[in-house]
Amino acid sequence: MTHDHVAPQPFNGFALGSAVLGNLSLLAAWIPILNLAVIVPAAVGLTFGVLGLRRSGGRGMAISGIVASSASLILVVVALGLFAVVVFRLRPA
Repeated sequence: MTHDHVAPQPFNGFALGSAVLGNLSLLAAWIPILNLAVIVPAAVGLTFGVLGLRRSGGRGMAISGIVASSASLILVVVALGLFAVVVFRLRPA
């Protein structure tokens, strides 16, 4: 009876950090008061995702972190743009 031993993948902390920060910032981006505070963790998650792609292991987590961080940054920019349009339209002339 032979036992095939598969070596575990190396741990990629940047990929894990990117996935966690990206998903948390994507969830928090929908809350109006936390909208501006999401910019920092989303940018850090995007940076960690790019760094995680360059290391071995955790490629899927790095990609999901990049996608979630990018989506939350886009959501924040769109929400701020809509807020600015509403504020300038309601301002008396």
